[in-house]
Amino acid sequence: MTGRHFSRVVFGNKKTALSLIRHLVRIDMAPDLVVTLGETARAGVDIAGGANDMAGVCRDLGIAVYECSNYRLSGADDQRFFTENGFDLAICTGWQRLIPQEILDRFASGVFGFHGSGMRFPNGRGRSPLNWTLRLSGDRVFHNCFRYAAGADDGALFQTTELPIAERDTIAILQFKALVDIKLSAERLFAAHAAGAIPLIDQPDGPSIWLPKLTPDDSRLQFASMPRDQLLGIIRASAPPFAGAFATLSSGDEPRRCVFRNAIAYDGPMGEHWTSAAPGTILDASSDFSVIACLGGPLLVIDSADSLEDKVGERLD
Repeated sequence: MTGRHFSRVVFGNKKTALSLIRHLVRIDMAPDLVVTLGETARAGVDIAGGANDMAGVCRDLGIAVYECSNYRLSGADDQRFFTENGFDLAICTGWQRLIPQEILDRFASGVFGFHGSGMRFPNGRGRSPLNWTLRLSGDRVFHNCFRYAAGADDGALFQTTELPIAERDTIAILQFKALVDIKLSAERLFAAHAAGAIPLIDQPDGPSIWLPKLTPDDSRLQFASMPRDQLLGIIRASAPPFAGAFATLSSGDEPRRCVFRNAIAYDGPMGEHWTSAAPGTILDASSDFSVIACLGGPLLVIDSADSLEDKVGERLD
């Protein structure tokens, strides 16, 4: 595939990218090309929420596909492809690597991506921004569509949308809200490109707050030292599609990891001993729910990997 010119391109590997592509097809703004990982490159990386057979689905939709050999686009074949073809505009979503500057420079109107956190740019750059927003009890996400530049998350802004966060929103709900905004932003971006001008605003200079990467081990619930609102933030941020938050039950022959996928503040009737119970004590439970003592009031687990019905009175660490 050489000597061709592609006006609209999408980079992506995840289900979110595939949802965006299908949306663009429905509104007659289909991309001319999709760039995704080839089978060999894909086998070497762990992609949360990866789309099965992205290349095959896009070809069935009548879209040209380039399957890259390297996630960082640093392989000789990938470099050759971007050198020997021409490009106007690209949207990148769910591509968890920086795109090399020499490839960004091949797009006449730029490559645009998305980043949202509870802080306005330039703050909130970095890793796991939506998860961090829930962990920090944020009430909104500033969701940015911006042109990629040499650094991470520091390019000029096309638009910023405020996404409200409801009290019981989990990471999956927040990701869906972001996906809806990605689709709407893509429509506006492609329309601006077709009209001949994409308006951009530079990000402010100066110091900024960067967010570090979160790992599954960071989802540990520490009942003895964390108040209820902090625990709820971690649970909501670790909910599916992530692995869930966890605590350890130390009774019995071996410690048992208990995984919690969703919880809310408990506001029902309370036993006389509940207010004096140590944080982490399992106050009551059924096959579906459990109430756990916390600093600041009990927590009601509404989705967990295992029932704690036979562990009432025991304590989670």
